[in-house]
Amino acid sequence: MTTPRSNRVALAGTSGLSLQFRRFAHAFLSVPIAACFFGTVAHASTVPSGNPCRGAGSLLAILNRPTVADSTCVAPPGRIVLEAGYQAIDQRQPEGRGFNLPELELSLGLADRNELILLPANYINQFSGGPAPSRVAGYGPTSLGFRREVVSHSLWQLAAEEIVALPSGDPNYGSDGWGSATNAIVSIGIGAHWGVAFMAGVTSETTPRNSGGRRFTSFNPDWVVTYAWDNRYQLYGEVYGQSKVGPGLGSGADADGGFQYLITPHFEVDAELGQRITGSLGGFDNYVGIGIGLEFPYD
Repeated sequence: MTTPRSNRVALAGTSGLSLQFRRFAHAFLSVPIAACFFGTVAHASTVPSGNPCRGAGSLLAILNRPTVADSTCVAPPGRIVLEAGYQAIDQRQPEGRGFNLPELELSLGLADRNELILLPANYINQFSGGPAPSRVAGYGPTSLGFRREVVSHSLWQLAAEEIVALPSGDPNYGSDGWGSATNAIVSIGIGAHWGVAFMAGVTSETTPRNSGGRRFTSFNPDWVVTYAWDNRYQLYGEVYGQSKVGPGLGSGADADGGFQYLITPHFEVDAELGQRITGSLGGFDNYVGIGIGLEFPYD
């Protein structure tokens, strides 16, 4: 099974359930996943001069959650960015409900606009109703990554990213073999408040062992639009897809939107809502999620 967030790094494979690459229908609005590339966009538009990745309210630009796309901004040197969240899911295949947490991501800022990424295993719990109710719970794979700000301009940014999924996790939700995601991300500020971003990636992933452990490759486009009315508040909308959602399967596309609020310069909260558009990307009909982002020094 994959989830809105797990689809983001394309590291979970499909087992017919849905969870991350990563959010679902229990009741509120969650924003996950500023994604690796697009969370930067809206914030860039609020800082017409200087580097939006380092200006006032830059944590909104650096965070990867709650979008599926990742940000073009990396963590500052000597700083750690921690992200965590929860998703409630309305499953499509099989029909039922579920949740996943803690959606952890740790980003370690290095010199020269580089960043190391750790994505620990996510816990997934899904319940299917009907004549024979069942509950399946377990852990997804652990992934490691590296991202670099290739261009960091006051009006636009460009980043490159590589994420590797380790053969890890349990037979229901893990990765039976090695997986990878190679992504390019660009974000552009428009005027004083608006931003747009685009992430294009190629992924190679394997399904969980209980789903056959089969490998498939996919092209994954992602578009994000953001609106920030000051350095603390940001709205976003996103549409993303995959050319293949599993071995022998066709394409799929989903949409999500949400809200981010910067409580302090180093503490963010967010909420999001996701909705299936076509196909079975993530295996869900819809989801909701909430999350946090923190930035603190490590040296």
